[in-house]
Amino acid sequence: MYYLCAFEVADAQIKAEDGQWWRMFDLADVLTLLNDQDQALDTYRKAIDIVPDCLRADTLISPLRSWNELIRVGKLKNEICTSAEKIINLLENHCKPVKESNIS
Repeated sequence: MYYLCAFEVADAQIKAEDGQWWRMFDLADVLTLLNDQDQALDTYRKAIDIVPDCLRADTLISPLRSWNELIRVGKLKNEICTSAEKIINLLENHCKPVKESNIS
């Protein structure tokens, strides 16, 4: 799975394809399940950064729900569960609306 997801991310970057963040989320998920927490979080951060602000909350709700469901089922190893909780925190922090500045 890792190599397929990594290929999809690289291929989407070359093509400058819209929605590239979905492939990056897939790669981050695989990295998490492989217990590569640092790389997974870094990949999630990079993916979140390229999601347009106007789409961010609606887009991030999908991986957020998936990780919440995986934790709720209770079948993840402890270290994977810890990584999933960090991902959930990251996603929740970026789902919040962007505050508009008070520049007049």
